[in-house]
Amino acid sequence: MAARRLVRRIVAPLGELVEGLLGGRDEVDARRLMLQQLRLEIEHLPNAPDGASAEARAKLEELLRRHGHYHDRASWFGLAEIEAVLVPALSGHSLSRWNWRLRQEFKRLATGDLYEAYINSKPPDPDDANAAEAERKARVLADTVYLLGEVQRLRLGRRRIEGVRAYFACITLVLTAAVGFTLWVFWFHKPDHYVKAMVLVPIVGLFGSFFSLITRLFSIPIKGDLFDGSSGTARRIAWFLTPFMSAVQGAIAAFVVYFVLMSGVGNVSETLVPQFVPKSEVPKGQRNFPAEPQSPPDAAKLYIWCFLAGFSERLVPDVLSQLSDKAKARKSSEP
Repeated sequence: MAARRLVRRIVAPLGELVEGLLGGRDEVDARRLMLQQLRLEIEHLPNAPDGASAEARAKLEELLRRHGHYHDRASWFGLAEIEAVLVPALSGHSLSRWNWRLRQEFKRLATGDLYEAYINSKPPDPDDANAAEAERKARVLADTVYLLGEVQRLRLGRRRIEGVRAYFACITLVLTAAVGFTLWVFWFHKPDHYVKAMVLVPIVGLFGSFFSLITRLFSIPIKGDLFDGSSGTARRIAWFLTPFMSAVQGAIAAFVVYFVLMSGVGNVSETLVPQFVPKSEVPKGQRNFPAEPQSPPDAAKLYIWCFLAGFSERLVPDVLSQLSDKAKARKSSEP
């Protein structure tokens, strides 16, 4: 037992430091504050004549010893277990205050649609003077138990969304560094320091997809019900592969735009279309496909288009749809 306590004293501060860095210091402080609030409520539980409050207090103190010993903190699961025992033992006024607190947290964690659906269900008014005391307390207790389950689900969903967002940020930075290093290797290991467009096009498309991921990363609302709590292995694999699939999509889209601009079939202003080296200027023995930009400004135009193709998910599908509509119109106009 002494060795176990010693290990806890050593590991607890380290665990708090790691959790503060990865999980967010605000969440650690929120759980610690909530544990203190639960302790205060337990200390001020009313004494019921049937001895139920003493039994509830004994069970709550056991739960506090079990979940609150780890550096004065408890997990969300432990806090929810303590709340589930505490709520039925609260008096009328304390129950109303706890119900109000859960409603505020539910509003903060849930999306607007979910909170509006809850309000439309006409939850009970804790201060309704027209209802009987026993009926009002029963309705408020039922609503509080429901909110407790929903808030716990939203807490875990929000934590998972934050974890997914952190994973996307780390993977995006790692992939960007890897692609940048690859470009550096290609650029400085050529005798003439020249990199062909066939190599730069997918790399620029990758950078466009990474930039798109970064801009969308922090636009995701941190709402707990946006994450499916019943996700299985397939969903986790899909989340894991999302940054890589986005990178592949960006590279393919850049290639498509490259070939469309090279073919000249796109409906784009001539000032925005890059010019490519004509076949007559290509030395004998060298291939003219894929063609190279004719000048540095043309190369800049090409790579801007490739970056936009990787950044915008709808650019290439819209271009292909326009080409398809043109082909159908041309075919229908033929006699």
